[in-house]
Amino acid sequence: MKLPPFFKKLLAFVHAMPVIGGLEVSDSVLRLTLFENNAWHAVSVRLPFGVIEGGIIKDREQFVAAAKDLRAQIAGGKKHNQKMSAILSLSSVSIYSQVFSLPMIEGEDLEKAAELNIRMVSPIEASKAYWGWHRVGSDENSLRFEILGVFISRELVEGLHQALSDGGFVLIAAESKALSLVRLMREAGAGFDRAHPSILVSIDSSGLDIMIIRNGNLYFDYFAAWRDVQDDKGEVTLPALQTLVAKNMHQVVNFYGQHWPEPLGDIYISATGLEEEIENIIKQNFPFTAKKIVLTTPGTFTPDWFVALGAGIRGLVPRREDSELSLLGIDTEEEYRREEILGFLRFWRVLVPVAASVLIFVALGSDLYIRTTLRKLSAQTAFTISPDRQKELNALQDQARTFNKEVAFIAGIEQNAKPKSAVIDEITGLLAKNNVMLDRVSFAGYGAPLTLSGHALSEDNILAMKKAFDANPKFQNVSLPLVNIKSSGDGFTFSLTFGVVP
Repeated sequence: MKLPPFFKKLLAFVHAMPVIGGLEVSDSVLRLTLFENNAWHAVSVRLPFGVIEGGIIKDREQFVAAAKDLRAQIAGGKKHNQKMSAILSLSSVSIYSQVFSLPMIEGEDLEKAAELNIRMVSPIEASKAYWGWHRVGSDENSLRFEILGVFISRELVEGLHQALSDGGFVLIAAESKALSLVRLMREAGAGFDRAHPSILVSIDSSGLDIMIIRNGNLYFDYFAAWRDVQDDKGEVTLPALQTLVAKNMHQVVNFYGQHWPEPLGDIYISATGLEEEIENIIKQNFPFTAKKIVLTTPGTFTPDWFVALGAGIRGLVPRREDSELSLLGIDTEEEYRREEILGFLRFWRVLVPVAASVLIFVALGSDLYIRTTLRKLSAQTAFTISPDRQKELNALQDQARTFNKEVAFIAGIEQNAKPKSAVIDEITGLLAKNNVMLDRVSFAGYGAPLTLSGHALSEDNILAMKKAFDANPKFQNVSLPLVNIKSSGDGFTFSLTFGVVP
């Protein structure tokens, strides 16, 4: 369901629907795209040579400074103290991907089967890898789903995540450059027909990337870095480029023919300044039509912006509807949720005192007006007060007393109100310390006990959390019956009840 623009702006204002950008990180540049106020905004920062190589940060201080510069550019002088949410797209990184098939099962069974197969085909040791998967197609004849699995080094992702966090960004998802480009073709490619298989050839500062697209999804990705074909001077000659493109295209076309029966359609080219050369190489070596990518998005973008733009398009999808894979760990996803909750609480922490102050100001003004009116009426009727005027005077006096009571009541509420942010911080701190994830918080009303529902990987985590609540002087009457701890598919769930010390 699409929301009207007014409600989107309102939700963004109260931090319920944050604006999410597309962030490309390569060895030579950081690029950021953001769709706001019905227009795409794009900024970039060049990275000095050697700051990052193959996705591995070599000079963390300069990288963080560049990220802060990028964040400041898109902020336009406002909200510098708040982090920006972004979809991370990784260029200059060789990311392994593979398509495999599974029986047509749903829900938890599909997740378990997919993760088991991913562990089996992963080229990286499980403890050293992040991976993600999503469905890309199905075969009705064999009743099987086609699943795309992608793998990356955990150390690489965690290094980038921490540095970008220090630079002012909250990462919602991370993906390969190929996934961003294929999404751009699927959602904004003029004349692109997802019903026909095609090949996308991308050439940028990092290297040559050749992708197979079926059903509008990425099925295969082959990346060749320039460092593998550079000469002694660190340059790539035209003959070397021609050989590289022709050789790798032949390999990809042969791979396609061995796995899928449908004939290939068009070849799409994304290459700033080299479109003509790549088009000639393809015409000379293959019986396919080579096309330059034309976009339907508002604004004009050269191919070097295509990756960041494809990631930015994913940022437009509501989080609950985004089913594409991510190469981030659960800790990063929890950080994003925590950042949004804190932003929401910061907004209301400011709004509530302001609203209370306005109400008090209105009540005091009304009281002053009534008192002034009463004095004028008293002066006019000091010697000749008729029964009717006496009734009016009594009514005004009753209204004045009512207003005074309301003012005193509001002032008492404001004086006795206790900030809840400290209690919330205490609760989230105890949960995080014991590796417990929060699902829901409920309470009947002010002063009533609170009930926390959540999950953890083990019962020991839950029991350690309960002991931490018992030992904390800010909480009382902590209750966690053993029957409230239940086993689930990926751990244990629980329900904890407690009161807050006044």
